[in-house]
Amino acid sequence: MLEDHFELQYVYMRSKLVRLQRFARNLIGNKKSVLSHKEEIAELLKDKLEEPFALSEGNLYIRIMDEGLNGTEAYNNLIK
Repeated sequence: MLEDHFELQYVYMRSKLVRLQRFARNLIGNKKSVLSHKEEIAELLKDKLEEPFALSEGNLYIRIMDEGLNGTEAYNNLIK
């Protein structure tokens, strides 16, 4: 179970790092101030998995709640 937790954290960190690298490359290309992208930065820092990153088949993690989603989607639509 502890291994599953470490794998989950590792995958989320890798996913976040890829999003931040993509943002930095775009920022360097546009030569704009970081302060003008507050909403985009807040979205980048949310915990979510990008497509190429997934948990292994044997991982026992089951998502119950996702604070990155809005409304009842955050609770897998279990609460109406």
